[in-house]
Amino acid sequence: MLGLAVEERAIAVAEVHASRGERRVALAARFELPADAGWDRPAELGAKLGAFLKERGFTAKRAVVGLPGRWVLIRARTLPPTPAAAVGGVLRLAAEREYPGEASEWALDFAGSTAADAKSSVLLAATPRERLSRLVAAMAGAGLAVERVTATTLALAEADVAPRAGSPSLAGGAALLHLAADGAELAVRSRGTVVALERLSAGTGPALEGEIRRVLAAAVAATSASTAPGTLLVWNDAAVEAASLTDLARRLGMEMRVDPGVAGLPVDGKVSSTAGAGSAAAAALAAGAVSPPSASCTGIDFLHSRLAVAPPRRFTRPRVAAIALAVALLAFVLYLFGDRFWQQYEINRLQAQLDDMKGDLAAARASIDKTTLARGWFDHRPRLLDCLRAVTLAFPTSGNVWATSLSLRDDMTGTLAGKAQSEKAAADLIDRLRASKRFTNVRPVDLHQVDKTGRAVSFAVTFAYVGQE
Repeated sequence: MLGLAVEERAIAVAEVHASRGERRVALAARFELPADAGWDRPAELGAKLGAFLKERGFTAKRAVVGLPGRWVLIRARTLPPTPAAAVGGVLRLAAEREYPGEASEWALDFAGSTAADAKSSVLLAATPRERLSRLVAAMAGAGLAVERVTATTLALAEADVAPRAGSPSLAGGAALLHLAADGAELAVRSRGTVVALERLSAGTGPALEGEIRRVLAAAVAATSASTAPGTLLVWNDAAVEAASLTDLARRLGMEMRVDPGVAGLPVDGKVSSTAGAGSAAAAALAAGAVSPPSASCTGIDFLHSRLAVAPPRRFTRPRVAAIALAVALLAFVLYLFGDRFWQQYEINRLQAQLDDMKGDLAAARASIDKTTLARGWFDHRPRLLDCLRAVTLAFPTSGNVWATSLSLRDDMTGTLAGKAQSEKAAADLIDRLRASKRFTNVRPVDLHQVDKTGRAVSFAVTFAYVGQE
């Protein structure tokens, strides 16, 4: 991870490696901004920074950027018991009153934790959105993916770097004095949380001493602490003389540790002591990213602000219901149009089919007319013809029996007389008439030989014709 501590005309860079829970500073350098590529020209600045990192052997592509105190406005705010869901709205209203101009001109975030059942102290921070955009563009031009943009001094105050044996730590209450090339800042940490962060006047004389006392007193009052922090941790990135710092601590009555190393982390041999001012701050930024601080230290990140207004949901329940209703109505209308179109298509198809069948229809009608005419003749013909046909069908085709006379009466009873070559042939004809369901009451009335010398016989039979089977 790369840590970049930004200044007005320079950037301190440190690369921190983490392995198995251990962090080590691998590279550190200081990039002086060229005269022809400032923050107002992020593309050119990014290209030169990328070339510088490549030349110095930096390989990390993820970065944490710390902003200087001049670029960040910070105000301490005390909140009453506030539900977590309402904190953003409360602080956004406070920001509109605290910072001039339109709210859209500022990137906002806050540091600290809030509670729904107790008062809490937070730090409300703002930086110009245009300046933030230029910085991110410059980092992108250098081939870096920025994961966090914060305030450098706040990141130093929140970093739980491993101190040297016997030296004070920020784990409890302490004050952190960051002496940078462009000014000084003081952060106060109480109960694991940074409760105050203010920019101070330059120098280490009585004016700086008075401002430190004022900030400490305000922090004690805001946190209801019994005493002010007794430890002063100094990050001396401005190369202030050690004697001046010792005299400042003596006047304040505080135990002081001046951190001359790089974030108190082990340093590889290729990182020299001439890495430049700000390297300690840059290393602390990277170290905090590869091993995040405790949950109580919820710091500032202008890129992923907790005060950012969430974009309106595109699909709320009423909107989803309205869309569903519109889709249903559209589907119904399409169904009506489709059904109407299909019906018209069927009508056109049947009409075309009917037109194609006109010739067949005319021929069918002519056939029906002929059939109707013939049927009328058959339906009204005399029944005696059917009776005559039935009697004829009863005669065998062998020719051994024949009729000599047939008489029919109006009630369809009749007498059949005939001759046969034998008595058996005459009896077979009578049996065939009895077997037919067209006749009833079939009775022989005469059966005798024609002459005494032959077998031929004469017969007569009566019957009643009943019609079709």
